[in-house]
Amino acid sequence: MDRFDKIWLTAIGGGIWITAYAVMLTGCTTDQKIPDHKVAAQPERNHTATPKKEKTYGDGEYIVTEDIPYGTYVSSGAKTGAFSLCTVTSEPWRGSAHMPILKVADEDERIILILGKYNEGDVLSIDGCEPFVKRG
Repeated sequence: MDRFDKIWLTAIGGGIWITAYAVMLTGCTTDQKIPDHKVAAQPERNHTATPKKEKTYGDGEYIVTEDIPYGTYVSSGAKTGAFSLCTVTSEPWRGSAHMPILKVADEDERIILILGKYNEGDVLSIDGCEPFVKRG
């Protein structure tokens, strides 16, 4: 038999339950071999977490809290070059009662920059420095 269709109807108790079961076999005979399906090898997965790359802040101007969040930042100093000087300055937001930031460093002179709530809205200028990275 090349094709087999079966529908099975059953009536049970006070209600009618209809179960339809259809099986269809086509083109199968006892002398045919079923092809051997091979599953492709799955690539080995690396289950180690990729460390998240830290955001760095290089030369440019940043508005505190909009472009650069509060925190402690560290730079390894000035970039190597003919004129190696790293400068960090801030222009306090209008009406702020705190003093501006002014930091200067040479090559291999670490700079630590602390930005707090009192710096909110200040414009921070970084020039000639290795990128600052948030600490902790």
